[in-house]
Amino acid sequence: MTISKERYDLAATFLAYLAFLGNTTKVGIALDIPPEVVEVLAAKESWEHKLKAYMSFRHTEALSPTDRALRRVVIDIQARMLHEVHGRVLDHLHRAPDDRTLLAWLSPRSPKSNRPQFRMRTLLDLTRTLLLVTRILDRGEPTPESEDQVEHSDHLSLTEALQRAMDAADGLPGLDSVAVAKESLAKWQGTPEDGETGNEAT
Repeated sequence: MTISKERYDLAATFLAYLAFLGNTTKVGIALDIPPEVVEVLAAKESWEHKLKAYMSFRHTEALSPTDRALRRVVIDIQARMLHEVHGRVLDHLHRAPDDRTLLAWLSPRSPKSNRPQFRMRTLLDLTRTLLLVTRILDRGEPTPESEDQVEHSDHLSLTEALQRAMDAADGLPGLDSVAVAKESLAKWQGTPEDGETGNEAT
């Protein structure tokens, strides 16, 4: 598949790629471009490799100063997206009209029994996610030492936390992780939620 990079907003697409942890289908839906285009752009720009390198808290000393700075930007983007998704999930749960509804929302059907099953894990993940994202966003100007401290003090990685927060959003009726992330991306880019994103060729 031959694609001209000039037809698409690479910065916006890469930002969405980071937000959706490399899920090209969700990126395509959020930006209204074919997922195949995202896959080609990601391959041409080595986004998968960059995502893996910059999202790891390990081996900070092995990175060049430039890569270390880029990784800090990536971690900040991921943390802010996690903060947005986490906040929307909690707000949605808080708006449950009663305890019975809240319990139903947190009790998806088990694939084994096909019966509702309360998932305490969701609440635990949300709690640990809040601790992680708060520590990252409140640590000030990051240093190799502070990044190592985050790594050693958390059992839940940033990537894993963002994925679980998005899964929690997708598991709630009336909430969708793609819609939440799309709203956040539009806000960061200073564009209307349903406006042009600059991805289409003129």
